[in-house]
Amino acid sequence: MTTQAIQPSVYPQLSAEFKQRRTLNWLAVGLLYAFFYTTRYNWTVVSPKIADVLGWQNAQLGVFELWMPIVYAFSVIFNGPIADRIGGKKAFLFGAVGVVIMNVLFGLASTAVVTPAVWEGVKDAKHLVTPAVLKPGIQPGGLLTFMAVVWGLNGFFQAFGALSIVKINAHWFHVRERGTFSGVFGVLIRLGLLLAFSGVPLILLKFSWPYAFWIPAAFVALFFLINLGFVHNSPEEAKLGEFETGDASDDGQGPASLGFVVSKIFASRATWTIALCSMMIGFVRRSHLDAWWPRYFQQYHGADPSHFATFTPYVLATWGIALSGIAGGFAFGISSDRRFGGRRAPVIAFGFLGMAAALALSGVGLFDGMQYMTAFLVGPGVPWLTKKWGWEAWHWAPVPFALIGALLMTTLWNVTPSRKAGH
Repeated sequence: MTTQAIQPSVYPQLSAEFKQRRTLNWLAVGLLYAFFYTTRYNWTVVSPKIADVLGWQNAQLGVFELWMPIVYAFSVIFNGPIADRIGGKKAFLFGAVGVVIMNVLFGLASTAVVTPAVWEGVKDAKHLVTPAVLKPGIQPGGLLTFMAVVWGLNGFFQAFGALSIVKINAHWFHVRERGTFSGVFGVLIRLGLLLAFSGVPLILLKFSWPYAFWIPAAFVALFFLINLGFVHNSPEEAKLGEFETGDASDDGQGPASLGFVVSKIFASRATWTIALCSMMIGFVRRSHLDAWWPRYFQQYHGADPSHFATFTPYVLATWGIALSGIAGGFAFGISSDRRFGGRRAPVIAFGFLGMAAALALSGVGLFDGMQYMTAFLVGPGVPWLTKKWGWEAWHWAPVPFALIGALLMTTLWNVTPSRKAGH
């Protein structure tokens, strides 16, 4: 096969064979990653139901919103060299095995319950009458610890998904294509969130809560087999020849060491700015879109967690978040490639401003890891905030972080990905 050499300054001209094989590759990778999302955010949907069964308050739920993201954050940072050494595909498959095991174990925690907790009252005035009765020898604190550890380990394995898709797709997409195709790939990610926030409630209509972990895990296992058979790390591995992507990943020097990466991070103002912006995104995501809004519908609007699928405000929020995310992914990705010449900062700055506006009007690797570092504050912070000032304060809390993120990102307005540091 001939080498498909592409200059960094022009859009790539690709053969039909290459396009077909690349599409198959990223569909397989994307759908597996979609189910990674489903097996991460199923907890968000089911947590109000689990709280009802086990007699938990927001403080106990906050334990999960602290440890899982923290483990994920450090895993994204420190598992990167592992993915570099073994390759994106192997890292992805390794993560998938762990995700399946952890979701199965988490569902098995239900077997510890003999009699569910009994509650009285409605909405946020609901109070515990009788705690859950557990099997002999099992203490409530011990069960909470077991479930938190299992879910934290799920975060460790989930981190391999984010690392792997970046590593695999970096070899298949030219730098000038990545903004547009990030929108396409974002659709698959949103599919995973839809399967969690829309599909998991359908599971809860027919089955007990453990199946909300077991059924998505079965789909991860299925797509593990598909990825095992069809995915390739690079066009060269797929016997399509070398592909020039136009960025620094093609310098031919092999995987960078952790020390080299850390030294580059500490030496780069742009990198620090992006990391801080990722943390601002994390404050918005972890406090609202990723973690607490199903609990908000339960406590503020009185929705039954077992019937989220038939509660109209919840359904509208689920589809509104998903469709807005898809539209934004395409709009920002295409604009970044074509309107701003590959620069990402302008569209991200506009995105932060949009987040601030939306939050004000509503009531509903390294940089990825930095988002989850915010769990140090968000995990215990949301239970404290809602207990002290109620869910009304929760509406407004992330707005300042979105505005700070927009301000920070404007400092990188003219930065474009390049093949050499400093360009």
